[in-house]
Amino acid sequence: MGNIKKSAKLTKKAKTVKVTNEVTEASITKEKELKYIYPASCEEGKTKDEVLIRRKAFRQTVRKNIARFEKKLLKLEKAKTEGEKGSTTEFRKLNKELKAYMKEVHTPTHIAALK
Repeated sequence: MGNIKKSAKLTKKAKTVKVTNEVTEASITKEKELKYIYPASCEEGKTKDEVLIRRKAFRQTVRKNIARFEKKLLKLEKAKTEGEKGSTTEFRKLNKELKAYMKEVHTPTHIAALK
């Protein structure tokens, strides 16, 4: 009789573990959102790996471009504090370009999260 009770307890534990694993997997897939708007060239590929590699390369170029914009903005901001002429207009122009670029490559929900 002792063996029957132990096996019943083991099956109950296994069932609860299985149910919790399914719930966590479902919640992870629901919460993940895309940050980037990928161009059509990224979606073209024979295999899933090719698509993933193209998407990764796109994300890298986006991050590099944003870093370049921010670096230029920091230089202009430093020049603005030192009192150089024309740096404020360049700063505004570059800031508008950065915002336009981010709207082009990022999803609206991600942009809202950044603010």
